[in-house]
Amino acid sequence: MTSVRETEKEKRVDIRTRRILARDGTEVARLTIFCPVRRASQELDQCKECESCEEVVIDPADRDSAVRCKAAWEEPMPPDALRTPVVKVMTRNVICIRSDLTINELIMTLFENGISGAPVVDARGKPLGVVSKTDLLRDSYEKVEATEDKSARHIRGDAEDRSTSKVGVEDLMSKSLCSLPESATIAEAAALMALEGVRRIPILDAADQVVGIICASDILSWLARQAGYVVPSRFPLRR
Repeated sequence: MTSVRETEKEKRVDIRTRRILARDGTEVARLTIFCPVRRASQELDQCKECESCEEVVIDPADRDSAVRCKAAWEEPMPPDALRTPVVKVMTRNVICIRSDLTINELIMTLFENGISGAPVVDARGKPLGVVSKTDLLRDSYEKVEATEDKSARHIRGDAEDRSTSKVGVEDLMSKSLCSLPESATIAEAAALMALEGVRRIPILDAADQVVGIICASDILSWLARQAGYVVPSRFPLRR
């Protein structure tokens, strides 16, 4: 049988799987597709009977199963996304922080500016990494996990020690930095976010200094406006 990878360039419709697990350990699975002919969901068995169906490819790992279908539509990237530069949609008033900030100072900076993360830069504005609320939550979880077998008195003591400690942004930030030049397009930003699993990307000028930041919400808002939806104006400082 032809593999999914060999049919990637063919017209295809992804197979969706819904599994219902019962308390007794039994499992009921339902395979469906969104039919491009009927424009509605239907069972995979119905799809096999359709004259447009050329082949059903089941991935053993159950991660990339699909139907090769004559009627499947192609979904290219909207042309505007391939041409529109990120500078058109990025946040231009970007908050950057230094790596020597303490955790408390970081929390206050995020809270006061209504943002969930920020680039970490040096004195010249060149990026060193990114820090976010996720990093704070991960650090807090690790501290609790490390002290869960201690008494409440010890836990309180750890919290007090932490608030006055010298642990800072440099200890929390992600040093694996994804960035884009200001000449990049929205499509490139979306592709990089999807590839690296990140929600925000610093935008750099020719001197590699941060001049803005683009977030997933910027791209979503842009797509909504392209489709004719009314999207409220964004706040000057956020995320």
